[in-house]
Amino acid sequence: MIDLANSYCSEREVTPDYRGALLRVARSMQAFGIEPSVADIESLTNRWLASLKQSPVTRANYRRMSVTLIRHAVDLRQCSQFNGRIVKVKSKISPPVAWSMAELSTLIAHARKMRGELRNECPESLFFEAWIRVGFETGLRFSDVLNLRCSCLRGDRLYVVANKTGIPIPKVLSARCVEVLTKLSVHSGGVQFFRPILAERWLRIRFMRMCQSAGLSGTPKWLRRSGATHCEIRQPGSAKKFLGHLSDGLAMKHYVDQTLLPDQCPAPPPIP
Repeated sequence: MIDLANSYCSEREVTPDYRGALLRVARSMQAFGIEPSVADIESLTNRWLASLKQSPVTRANYRRMSVTLIRHAVDLRQCSQFNGRIVKVKSKISPPVAWSMAELSTLIAHARKMRGELRNECPESLFFEAWIRVGFETGLRFSDVLNLRCSCLRGDRLYVVANKTGIPIPKVLSARCVEVLTKLSVHSGGVQFFRPILAERWLRIRFMRMCQSAGLSGTPKWLRRSGATHCEIRQPGSAKKFLGHLSDGLAMKHYVDQTLLPDQCPAPPPIP
């Protein structure tokens, strides 16, 4: 199965994260005794899925990738007994939660109060205000923000290609966002904005601490959700384009906090 996963990835453009996940699934299947030529591969795959101890969401992802591998084996004529009868894994998707504009203002205020200093004498307050504003205004994924290059910024326009989809996602930034990014580039060396200043692990830790000090729950991914939610508030139907999604429905299902949408969360009148 590992050779099959490598073969699948070599024939397509896949992200490093997806390649790693697919290989992880292939190793798990192979350790369970699943090979393309094995008899009754569907029954064996179902038993493998039932034996997994991960969460339902992770097991559902494993199922999807296992089917991808088996279908690739069918295409290569290494498997001739697959009829698609793999048991579906039911998983409950938690409703997306985003920050309100008041909460985002609180987060920015706490970022500005930070007094620490990071690499290259970069003020912690500058770094995290830039991170919040870029994450919210662009809706880019964590890795895309972390690897954002200074050359992508031209005036108030940001030209970036999403790593996951390979789709160009041009953005228009606020004047304050451009201002803090310009200041940040002086400390970062002018090649990348964020990565030269703070390692990913410590960025996540310090961001969580900042949220806690502001009295807020959340992680860096909430910035992407919040940007999508406030786009949807301003212009219904715009979250998909903002996020750079190729498929319909993903934005509302996984990113938009519908409790913040005035027309999407009906409520009866209060009981007198």
